[in-house]
Amino acid sequence: MKLAPNFFSTDDLDMKAWALRQDLVGLIETRSANAPRSLQKELGISDISHPCNRKLAMSVLNVPRCNPEYDRLPAIIGTAVHAWLDDAAGYANSQLDRIRWLRETRVTITDDLAGNSDLFDCDTGSVIDWKVLGTSSFKKNVKRLADNYRRQCQIYGYGFERAGHTVNYVGALLIPKSGLLTDAYLQLEPYDPAVVSEVLENRSRVMKLVDDLDVANNLQLLEIFEKKPLGCLFCPYFAPKPDGPTQCSGEE
Repeated sequence: MKLAPNFFSTDDLDMKAWALRQDLVGLIETRSANAPRSLQKELGISDISHPCNRKLAMSVLNVPRCNPEYDRLPAIIGTAVHAWLDDAAGYANSQLDRIRWLRETRVTITDDLAGNSDLFDCDTGSVIDWKVLGTSSFKKNVKRLADNYRRQCQIYGYGFERAGHTVNYVGALLIPKSGLLTDAYLQLEPYDPAVVSEVLENRSRVMKLVDDLDVANNLQLLEIFEKKPLGCLFCPYFAPKPDGPTQCSGEE
């Protein structure tokens, strides 16, 4: 790439740096916005794992978001770390000269629901989800793993069980973005198919209700779906002062 001869001239260097900075940030944001996960439209495992039925109902209807996109950097960092960790699991297998760790694996839950699980340990029958978290989220989840994370891990366990694996445990390795590897914490619990049944039954119930009541053409009926506060500030449908039924102020 040829640059203009005077590009690095000290004249107006601050302005040139700002313009170049904008281009660099723009290319990062554009790539992030067009990543497969960002373009996903169908309900995923993370969607149905969230305990808020109001959010689930609006996701079923594919309601446009009203809450502006938050900064993409945390998600970009998380994606990059996930890729590195997946490679690390592959390297560990090569050192063992056998497959102990099943790297990122597509698991099927129902005919219309599937997702990618981060890791499965064949030796202990454990599903492991990588969670790369900020300081406050890390501290909260060390005390108690958030309900949506717990449900998500259990659902992945069900997917591996359906694929013929023996599943004993499910959990998440919590990795702090602003910390040390020695701070990493594993939240592990027994695999419980009852949790999965509850989530899938709730999903079916909400989807049926949305269809039976024709909520798409009667959006005011969204208020009958129970709200459950969990990360409301980052919900695509959150609005401090709602302007219509497809906006939500969170739990009163």
